[in-house]
Amino acid sequence: MNFKFSDQFSAAIEAKQVAAQQAEQAKYNADKAANDAQAAINTARGQAEAQRLIQTTVTAEVLQKQAIDKWDGKLPTYLGAYCL
Repeated sequence: MNFKFSDQFSAAIEAKQVAAQQAEQAKYNADKAANDAQAAINTARGQAEAQRLIQTTVTAEVLQKQAIDKWDGKLPTYLGAYCL
């Protein structure tokens, strides 16, 4: 047996499926936007925490030790405004 639905009925079924797909796409887009926003918040919180830790742990002594560790043992030589 071969069934043939009316063109109107077939168009209504297709429209319903298209609407369902569009609703799913909209839900996906909303979820993605929410996840992206949460990721940006988490990144900002992480950066703020890192900055806070740096501010509480960096002292003049730490900076001096870092400068000494990086020093190559050569004193800079200057003559007026020019470096030799």
